[in-house]
Amino acid sequence: MEEKRTRLSKEDRKQQILDAAKEVFIEKGYASTTTASIAKQADISEVTLFRYFSSKQEIFESVIQPILNAPIQQNASTDSTYSKSEQLFALISKRVDFIKENQGVIKLLLIEHERFDIKQNYIQKMSETMKSQMIDLEVQLDDSRMRLLIGMLLSFLYFPAKSKKEKDTFIQGIVDYLIS
Repeated sequence: MEEKRTRLSKEDRKQQILDAAKEVFIEKGYASTTTASIAKQADISEVTLFRYFSSKQEIFESVIQPILNAPIQQNASTDSTYSKSEQLFALISKRVDFIKENQGVIKLLLIEHERFDIKQNYIQKMSETMKSQMIDLEVQLDDSRMRLLIGMLLSFLYFPAKSKKEKDTFIQGIVDYLIS
């Protein structure tokens, strides 16, 4: 007996293609990914894929755009009941969680940045936002401390914490260093 497929809405089909493309791009990189491999991963024909996207580049840009436009402005709590250290810990923890949740796409974005001449340098954007947030918390960072902070955050791309305790211990070390 043949399995009956459910017809997806246009938005759901487009999201299905983007989810599949994200997996393939992360696994193979841009150059080694083909529209045929994306269609296969999405379990659709290549003709169907081209009804939604005109090119591999358009698909790639649609995959990375949510990361470029993500609300990087995750502010620390300004609740005066929290100490500066607790607010800084919460801010860095949110950033680490974001990196963990989007690890594959962020790596892809960093690798393919030059190929596409992406106008928004993700690391620069993250650095500027973090610097602004530090000022809001009245934490002054010179360039060397800011570089260390960004480097420590990006280290979670390649060396993610194995447990919440490990993550919290690492973040507390960053906080202690920054406010010392």
